[in-house]
Amino acid sequence: MGDLPCDNAPAQSAFAFQDGTGGIAVLKRSSAIVAAAKQRSPLVCDLCGFNFEETYGELDRGYIECHHIEPLVSRNGEPAPTRVGDLALLCANCHCMVH
Repeated sequence: MGDLPCDNAPAQSAFAFQDGTGGIAVLKRSSAIVAAAKQRSPLVCDLCGFNFEETYGELDRGYIECHHIEPLVSRNGEPAPTRVGDLALLCANCHCMVH
């Protein structure tokens, strides 16, 4: 079951991929932009409206997954800052389905 793209593996801070020119591109993820995206209130899934805190209480306050609307790999190794508007906040079910 560990082969699903929605598995909750530890977040990577960077990943590398072949950039199409024979080189290797490295893209770094920023936890700061995710934290900025999660500043809105209430934290609800952008697709289905699920609210973890409302459903599960204090234990899940602040929990929601962050999804890049445009996959980082589509940047072809070009550095471009991620803006809050480039991210969707999704519940685990919706995040799995969009992958």
